[in-house]
Amino acid sequence: MVVDNTTKPSALSIQIEDSIASLEEMRKKAEEDCQNEDAEERGYKLMTLSEEHNSLNPSEYYFDDTNNEIHFNGEFGKGFYYISIPLSDEVLIDILQHAIKKMNKLKLAMESLK
Repeated sequence: MVVDNTTKPSALSIQIEDSIASLEEMRKKAEEDCQNEDAEERGYKLMTLSEEHNSLNPSEYYFDDTNNEIHFNGEFGKGFYYISIPLSDEVLIDILQHAIKKMNKLKLAMESLK
């Protein structure tokens, strides 16, 4: 499996509820996950936005072959999310290799039914 750490999302948008309770929940989650143990060294604290306390309801999830990108969007708690990620050639090759393995297993199963 190839890890592509150079391809960046082409779009990212997350809208969250603007409330004190929502901010406190994200701060609490970061503390629970030990995200701020090195906050003094780093110079700032983190907050964690996770699906653990928010419902994640996708509206769309699709592949755009025009731009070679995967798009996700939907509701996140009381907010919304959208992300678009280009597929690099390396990752696309990994996906194709995985699909070929699955197809070969299906082919073998179909041949055994003859």
